[in-house]
Amino acid sequence: MLYSITGNYIAMQINDTKYNEVKIRLTEKIKKMKAGERLPGERELARIFGFSYMTIRRAVEDLVEDKSLYRIPRKGTFVSNPRNNDVTTGNIGFYLYEKLKHGISSPYYSLVFKAIQKEFSAHGYNLIFFTDPKSVNLDNLDGVVATAFSVMRQELLELSSKKPVIMTDNDVVGLDIPAVVVDNYNSTYTAIEYAISTGHKIIGYIHGILDYSVGVKRLAGYTTALDNYGIARDDSLLYQGDYEYSSGYEASGYFLSLQNRPTFIHCANDLMAMGLIKGFIEAGIRVPEDISVSGFDNIGPASTFHPSITTMAVDFDRIARETVKLMIAEIKNENVNFKKLIIPASLIIRESSAVLEVPDNGIGVRSDAESIMKSIQNVSDFNDKENRNINDTSVLK
Repeated sequence: MLYSITGNYIAMQINDTKYNEVKIRLTEKIKKMKAGERLPGERELARIFGFSYMTIRRAVEDLVEDKSLYRIPRKGTFVSNPRNNDVTTGNIGFYLYEKLKHGISSPYYSLVFKAIQKEFSAHGYNLIFFTDPKSVNLDNLDGVVATAFSVMRQELLELSSKKPVIMTDNDVVGLDIPAVVVDNYNSTYTAIEYAISTGHKIIGYIHGILDYSVGVKRLAGYTTALDNYGIARDDSLLYQGDYEYSSGYEASGYFLSLQNRPTFIHCANDLMAMGLIKGFIEAGIRVPEDISVSGFDNIGPASTFHPSITTMAVDFDRIARETVKLMIAEIKNENVNFKKLIIPASLIIRESSAVLEVPDNGIGVRSDAESIMKSIQNVSDFNDKENRNINDTSVLK
């Protein structure tokens, strides 16, 4: 037995020596290669270095873990861009999906960009906007902030292998990249909860494109709120929008054609809410006297539109602060104890919504905004929000 244990120990020592030698030689080879260059396959490396495939594989996996290398499924293993923390450019890239309608000039993303630009400027960084990663010299950037969409998965994966990347406003499921995002699910739940607390039971919803997590999570917030308050779902009360003013305007005709018209319609963004109201007014429908409307985002025109829009206000400044804080930590290779911050939006009650009847809850009927908010809290106390049947409920308070 003693011989067996000793023999195994010696074998382990020999294997470790081989592994360390392979890792050193691989590291030297990587230093001579360019960032993004493809490493030979593991079996080819085993032939070149004269070691077993398993020893090579172990060394390569450790170098991937150390971020000296990165893998792209079905394409191979590539050399990462070494981060030199002593040399910085003072520039951060802002990557926006190139096919996004209106781009950086959109009412929403212009606010995202301005808030992040202001915060980076306060820390001595310039923010450089781009829509095509191939058009940017990454050597001139310290990191990249990306407003992420699922179609950007491959580009984000490759960028993150070369530079620190933070996904902001939205994220891509399955990517191990830090993110600061809006709590789309719980915030929409709150909007519907507000509608219910003010006496509405027939509640329509203009949702956004469901190809991306924003649309999916906001729709889930709507349906879960109905379920939790015992209101039957009705698919006829759902309308597919595209976040544009025009789709809200078109939705007005659809909802007015329904035999069982909603008394409250929530929209996945403020632009659609404005288009919806415009369509209603042209049809002789009063907002909020006949139908209440709410939106999401709190873009600038939401407060000046007539009637002003009740909305879920995104905290652009807080998203910017957390994004910049996380980016600076990544640039400095500082450890952070989280990968994702989920920031709630806040309900702002304005002229576009009206109280029909507030549930009593033993306190009495209310009609002012402050009392309505208290009513929402009282009703919420009876709901276990940890059991809303959604994966993404970890909210940063």
